[in-house]
Amino acid sequence: PPFDYTYNAAGGHYLSTTDDLARLGLALLDGSLLDAETLDTLMVSQATRDARPTGWSHGWFVITDGAEPELRINGSNPGSWSHLRVYPESGLVIAMGTNTWGRTARERPSGLMALMNEVHSIVSEPG
Repeated sequence: PPFDYTYNAAGGHYLSTTDDLARLGLALLDGSLLDAETLDTLMVSQATRDARPTGWSHGWFVITDGAEPELRINGSNPGSWSHLRVYPESGLVIAMGTNTWGRTARERPSGLMALMNEVHSIVSEPG
């Protein structure tokens, strides 16, 4: 559908690829983008005034309820969706781009988030 992209021009995602996303994740991990102390800060969820974690840190989702802490970031526009996951402890980076979008495409049981979870479980298995 027609869409006005002017509201988020500074947000990017016009000329990016899954390779670019993967390189961003790897740059976070190898210290070429952020030093270790700053990455540690990024891995800490911000909190509400009553000290409840928000799951959000400096533009990234921080997930700490799995086997390994992770950073996630995603975005969508009509007809496209991208997602990046970074796992600092194991050094794993997963990037995905699709030609679909919307909450139902992401969150239904067979949706894109479930697919990302499945990819993670496959690539993080020992051996």
